Amino acid sequence: MQQGKKNVFSTDLCILILIAVACVYMFCASIPLASEARLFPQVISGVTFVFTIYAIGKQVIKSQAADTVSEPGGQAPRRYNHLVLIAVALLYVVLLEPIGFILCTVALFLAIPVTLGNRNFLVLILVSVISTIVFYLVFKKGFYVNLPSGILPFF
Repeated sequence: MQQGKKNVFSTDLCILILIAVACVYMFCASIPLASEARLFPQVISGVTFVFTIYAIGKQVIKSQAADTVSEPGGQAPRRYNHLVLIAVALLYVVLLEPIGFILCTVALFLAIPVTLGNRNFLVLILVSVISTIVFYLVFKKGFYVNLPSGILPFF
């Protein structure tokens, strides 16, 4: 195995950088809008940008600190979590309208940590339900955004 500089640019890091660039673009693109119309995209892009920068920093620190463990063939093990996460996000977008915001978001908030390896299901369920209710109230009551009710007509 060749010792030397480690490559910190993984697929995850490249995706995070693209997300950060997209956030900056969305923030800048919303500037010419009226003050009421630009609030939502600027808040979402700003918060997403902050969390993305945090994730980039965490990813860089993790890649520098990790000792790469190789398989017997000399190749590092490959994981396809990023493809599963993209599939889950696409499934969320497709099913949001017919199933509804509440159920799809709880499922999304459960699927992402499970895909990334979290197995504490009691905590996952509590965090998913509470987070979904908070997001629902923020969007519905704070931003006055109509969310798809889907199969739950009382929302």
